[in-house]
Amino acid sequence: MTEQEWLDFDLQLVKKLGSNKMQHLRDVDGEHFYECLSCHEKWKLRDPDQGFRGYFLKA
Repeated sequence: MTEQEWLDFDLQLVKKLGSNKMQHLRDVDGEHFYECLSCHEKWKLRDPDQGFRGYFLKA
């Protein structure tokens, strides 16, 4: 994923959080956990850091 793709994804996540479509649950060891408020699927996010690309995966 390119830096621009990550920035676009981050913007979409912020919009979903702001419109109450997702909620932040907790942070554990550098991972951020979220829940979709329509389907209740849980996700984990790790931000990119230098050579590490980061991820957004089902928890």
